[in-house]
Amino acid sequence: MFRISIYTYNYLYGFLVYMHIRIISDSICPWCFIGKRRLERALSARPNLGSKIEWLPFQLNPNTPITGLDREFYLRAKFGTDEQVKKMLEKLRVTGLKDNIPFLFHKIKKVPNTLLSHRLINWSHQFGMQNKVVEQIFLSYFRDGKDIGDINVLIDISEASGLNHQETKIHLSCREEYSDTSKKIDEARRLGITAVPCFIFNGQYALYGAHEPETLYKVFDLLATNNND
Repeated sequence: MFRISIYTYNYLYGFLVYMHIRIISDSICPWCFIGKRRLERALSARPNLGSKIEWLPFQLNPNTPITGLDREFYLRAKFGTDEQVKKMLEKLRVTGLKDNIPFLFHKIKKVPNTLLSHRLINWSHQFGMQNKVVEQIFLSYFRDGKDIGDINVLIDISEASGLNHQETKIHLSCREEYSDTSKKIDEARRLGITAVPCFIFNGQYALYGAHEPETLYKVFDLLATNNND
């Protein structure tokens, strides 16, 4: 399943280091957005470390209707009372600010089915645009409160990311294209992945959760040590 696909010299260690990072994520997962930001901070602090990031799909709520769910109803059903939900969202909001993420939860009215957004992310991989598309999807949902289950919203996101508007529309409108994305979601579950984000480094180490850069540095160092053996 996993393969090493990029390399660079890491002058901190003085030898060849491989960094292929696969991120299993869902488009409505706030911790996935936080994890993205923290990984970016960690990589920027190690500028001599080469990396290639690949985003893979996961659905926290695979049974969500195509039209989505009322968000208030969803949050109460999943997390309990309004007070519990309020505390959870406030904690996320404050955490997001530390990583320059403007969580504006009050704008979100719907919990979408994320399959279509994953299809866009999956398709954008061939153009080397996944990071830009993922960023725009997160911002559209968490900052702007847009329905990222809506094909027209996703077409706008693709255009803002630099993809061709008409080609995106054709791809997302073709129901036959669902199978590849669905297979990747099923593959993640077969591997035993039940929570996201999940970061897989060079097919060797899996790290669950949105960890601070200090934890990620340890993984980088471990990979460097292994490549030196």
